[in-house]
Amino acid sequence: MMGAAGKIFSYLLRWHRSRGFGVHSPFAFHFITGILREEAQYYAYTDIDKATVGRDRRDRRDLKAIFRAVCHLQPAKVVFVGQPDNALRAAVERAVPQADMQVMTPLGNADGECPQPLAQFQGEKGRRFAVVVESLSGFSADDEKQILELMADESRRKGAEGVLIIRHLHRSDSLKSFWSRLVSGMHAGMTFSNSRIGIYCLLRSLPRQHFDVIF
Repeated sequence: MMGAAGKIFSYLLRWHRSRGFGVHSPFAFHFITGILREEAQYYAYTDIDKATVGRDRRDRRDLKAIFRAVCHLQPAKVVFVGQPDNALRAAVERAVPQADMQVMTPLGNADGECPQPLAQFQGEKGRRFAVVVESLSGFSADDEKQILELMADESRRKGAEGVLIIRHLHRSDSLKSFWSRLVSGMHAGMTFSNSRIGIYCLLRSLPRQHFDVIF
């Protein structure tokens, strides 16, 4: 268990990286300082604020960071794993209103139909996809394995580019474990986490690297 000195050192390291110090990748530097920590106002913030009335301000801040990340990466297809709440849906839909979207639950998709395997969801070669995990409650170990395989290096070799976003890491042991397995098993791509949400960018040009930052 991390002692007080370790926690202070960890916080200072995250603070240092959050301002771009020691970050040598141009993509990571811009993603951290210009996307995750961007303080300018965006057109979707009014909708996100309305959908998060009464919530913890950190939750509102995380949703705005998700909006900025999705807006920057511009996936052509999005699959929500677990039923998204109104705030998450607003954040993603306002970021990429033209994207094909699907909601996957343990009992099927939002229309009650049997969903196709996630591995078939990535679509055309070269088009970016996004997997946004709201909850893994009710999903089987095979379902989780399929998500991990979708984000694995095999997808990279097929020419697919994707982003995976997980919420509520601090509230769910299953999500925290899933994120840890994703980070430890990645062969390429960059991951960013503030301990509440995790973002995995699997882009062909990116080497394997993980950043714990404050945003």
